[in-house]
Amino acid sequence: MCIRDRDILGPGGWSLIDMRIARLERKIRSGRPSLAEYAMDRIYSGDLTEENYATLLSRREVGILQMRNPQKTILLYPSVSRESISRYGALRADRFLPAEPVPGSSNQETRVDCNPVAGPKLFVSAGQGGICGTIDRGGFLAGPRVLVIPGDDLFLLAVLNSRISSFYLNRLQSHHPDKDILSLVRTMPIHVVDLGDHDEQILYQRIVTAVIQMLSLNAVSYTHLRAH
Repeated sequence: MCIRDRDILGPGGWSLIDMRIARLERKIRSGRPSLAEYAMDRIYSGDLTEENYATLLSRREVGILQMRNPQKTILLYPSVSRESISRYGALRADRFLPAEPVPGSSNQETRVDCNPVAGPKLFVSAGQGGICGTIDRGGFLAGPRVLVIPGDDLFLLAVLNSRISSFYLNRLQSHHPDKDILSLVRTMPIHVVDLGDHDEQILYQRIVTAVIQMLSLNAVSYTHLRAH
């Protein structure tokens, strides 16, 4: 047997992989910038560390404080963690940061920095199930194990949420098992749309329209669940 292309070999040695998979990997990454390059390195990690994330108020703790002090307004900023993110899902707050000291909490206000971006931003997480991303129109703090990408690039959101991106991330993990999964997400190849090409422009518009519909449907579904 003659092996002509080292790209079809596994990272640990001379273990062959499916030629079709190897060709697909090369096609996906060919000539495309990485996510970090596409976003011009404006990708931020979640601001909350595991340590101070645990000090935030849970939804139950907030309810208890509100019952004990019904006349006192408690200003809270919602916090989002990896578990809060589903594909195109409406973001939900898991924990809350007191904007001012409240009765029953610590005397010192919790110190957590806000997101580096005040406007719209994509929240992206990754795990065994692949990549999950959604959009925040404003107001949320980021939690641990979350990437924050400034802007409202709905085409990028569609690319990240696609099955092919999760497939490619899985292949990257098999090649680099010791690397952090979010660092691998930063290296994901992203297709740059040529809006001067008529066919690409039509496809781009279809994708963005579909994303808007999915975001809208998920937001309505989430509102309905909260009402019940």
